[in-house]
Amino acid sequence: MLNTLIDEALTLDTLEGKVFVDTSTVHPNTSSAVSARLQQKGAFFIASPVFGASQMAAAGQLIFAMAGPPNIIEDKLRSNIVGVMGKSITNCGEDVSKSSLLKITG
Repeated sequence: MLNTLIDEALTLDTLEGKVFVDTSTVHPNTSSAVSARLQQKGAFFIASPVFGASQMAAAGQLIFAMAGPPNIIEDKLRSNIVGVMGKSITNCGEDVSKSSLLKITG
């Protein structure tokens, strides 16, 4: 599904500066490949699988395991996540494959 959505997005004329956040749990290689494809168009990819059951989601208490460009996570996403959809962000570094690895092993 993620690849299908990215295929569709890549048909647009410009993606420069756009931020794509994926909260599903996909294979780490998929995250890396999607990130590379979006970077070629000047867009950013944040891999962010979440921890928490549906009751936690309804209460805005999810934990987001985010990986990607740190400035995007801190400057553009943190204020829209913490206290809104989730209670915290676990920073998994810049390598987008790492957040899926955390989720798979967590």
